[in-house]
Amino acid sequence: MILCVVNDAPSVLIAEKRRLMISKKEIFDLVQDEYSLIGEYQSTNKPVLIKHNICQKEFSMRRTNFLKGNWCPYCAKKHKKNTKEFKDEVFTLVGDEYFVLSEYKRTLESVIFRHNICNSQFKMRPNDFLNSGQRCPYAHIAPLQKVKKLLDIF
Repeated sequence: MILCVVNDAPSVLIAEKRRLMISKKEIFDLVQDEYSLIGEYQSTNKPVLIKHNICQKEFSMRRTNFLKGNWCPYCAKKHKKNTKEFKDEVFTLVGDEYFVLSEYKRTLESVIFRHNICNSQFKMRPNDFLNSGQRCPYAHIAPLQKVKKLLDIF
């Protein structure tokens, strides 16, 4: 068996450009302009950076997996959140009323919050805070203590 190696740079560039155009066309034909190919497509075995234009999130995925229908992991709730993303979610939900003090690991593992109004610290599962509406367990105690102090003065 004889192998021929051609070091023709222009033909290599044309082949790469053609692969990129085919990938962009495949994605567009499948999902129109809902997704954009951001990264450079290199090969089927290497992930490429893709942007979901609806949620504005970027993620890496192999082209073949994308073409099989594995799309945005953020919208599919398959993306593993990090601490910064969790803190941003908390801020979006309640502003600066609460602050996350510990690292986020997963939704069912407690993190430490600080309630900036009553200045209490407490542990709570992220899922309970974000989805169940649970908040500071001490917030109702602080106003009662203030009333008690006022009554003690009189």
